[in-house]
Amino acid sequence: MKYLNGVRATNDAALIAIQAKTDNLPTDPADESLIEAAITAAHATTDGKIDTIDANVDSILAITGAPVRKVITFADTGADVPVFTVTGGVRVKIIVICTTSLASAAGCTIGLKAGDGELIPATSSTDLIAGEIWNDATPTLMLERYYDAVLDYVIGDGTDISIDVEDAKQVDSGVLAFNLTFEPITADGAVVAAA
Repeated sequence: MKYLNGVRATNDAALIAIQAKTDNLPTDPADESLIEAAITAAHATTDGKIDTIDANVDSILAITGAPVRKVITFADTGADVPVFTVTGGVRVKIIVICTTSLASAAGCTIGLKAGDGELIPATSSTDLIAGEIWNDATPTLMLERYYDAVLDYVIGDGTDISIDVEDAKQVDSGVLAFNLTFEPITADGAVVAAA
């Protein structure tokens, strides 16, 4: 059994503290001082447990990995594209959705890599149309079972994730949306969207 400030933590205790926090908010706050006053009042009525709950939520996100998102917009893109910067050892789950169909007059192929490791093999960019899930070299589906749609990998050495654009060719246009969640395996394990 876990405890918060010496009090047994149950779902009810967490809900009461969170409800107290939101019940005291003004319905239409005119300025930040009203919100601050409401939170201070909620903090007093819950005997400091909100801080502990907030800290626990932060800890959970640090363990499970908050979602990291990156949108890649192609515009005559002829070089590899950084997507995520990885530090240390992590388990990553990646979902890629094409939100605007890709176009390439030269018939460029793209792949998804972690360093030299292949996450998705070379794929004809023009095969990626709006709404499709990019999880393999032959994307055709807009509805996929979760375990088939998700790329689930362990990266042990901080190897960054990027789109590998075919040499001497380019993707003229289109948009891919990346959603990644991660679990740190080493103490320094982390993932952020590439700049």
